[in-house]
Amino acid sequence: TGILSDIPSVGLEVLNFSRLANRVFREAGGLSYRYIGNGAKRLIMRQAVTDVHGSLLTYKHADPQDKAWIDQMIAAVGECKRNRLTPQTLEAAAHRLSDNDSSQMHLRAKLHDCALIYSAYQALMQGTYDDPADDLTRLAEVLETYDFFTGKHVYIDGFHGFTSQQFAVLGHIFRQSASVSVTLCCTPEESERAWIFEQPLETGRRLQEMSASYKKEIRTITLRENHRAGCEMLRFLEDRIFGI
Repeated sequence: TGILSDIPSVGLEVLNFSRLANRVFREAGGLSYRYIGNGAKRLIMRQAVTDVHGSLLTYKHADPQDKAWIDQMIAAVGECKRNRLTPQTLEAAAHRLSDNDSSQMHLRAKLHDCALIYSAYQALMQGTYDDPADDLTRLAEVLETYDFFTGKHVYIDGFHGFTSQQFAVLGHIFRQSASVSVTLCCTPEESERAWIFEQPLETGRRLQEMSASYKKEIRTITLRENHRAGCEMLRFLEDRIFGI
């Protein structure tokens, strides 16, 4: 575009979300030097499960010494954090389910257990370790008041979709920056093959809504040719792989 020159610029930075968080924390404050490792996560999760074991329903027979199960719980907490779900969110969801409906009772009990374990896990980490999974949530909080992107032109490439944490950060990028350009690999919604690209199309709709909420000009550019694959055989395969 006219914004970028052909001459490499010292003002150009290539970052992923993790490196973006580190970059902003170094400038605005909030950089952590006490990130928790996998071994410590397992020890803390084991202690968290042990602490609440007497109150568990679905997981009352789970063995805190079972490494595979402990790893599953750590992964579940990480997934909650990526989707900005707190223990209170899980507990509130559990209370909305009926305890008289057999189809909902198991889910209610499971959410209750996850909320207890998650809360105990967070309490044990508090003040001792920082979890890298919290970085994007902290980044969004910093960007509430720190205008890191003011005057900047941001280009986002290589994504099909974004987590709730990433969308929260993107909201501040759209709000602050001079312009945002996002590439998504998909066909137009009216295309016969649109169903193949449901996720990136939904991502595009959310990004347009986000841009409109900040009263930003929206311009969609559709590339009708395959510019990604330089090999003619790959172009042929992409065009015919689904037989449409």
